[in-house]
Amino acid sequence: IRGIYHAHSRYSLDGTYTLSELKRMFIERGFQFVIMTEHAEDLTPETYQAFYAECQKLSDTKFLFVSGLEVPYEGKVHVGCFPSGPTYAQVP
Repeated sequence: IRGIYHAHSRYSLDGTYTLSELKRMFIERGFQFVIMTEHAEDLTPETYQAFYAECQKLSDTKFLFVSGLEVPYEGKVHVGCFPSGPTYAQVP
């Protein structure tokens, strides 16, 4: 199984591609999954919900999106967080 960890889409300010474009590019390169790590500070609860829903919609038996966040921790490092559902009230 081949995949990517730590990718950003246009949901993050530094992302270039849509989730659909990423899926196509990754499948063309032989990958079966991507673990997304969108910048938490770039998302509102509403845009996170849209991001989560789009990841679910684009996932299928050939390719899986894992909807995750890159969260600043104490201003020094960033950590990967993976909310267990389509909403979150506060960034961890």
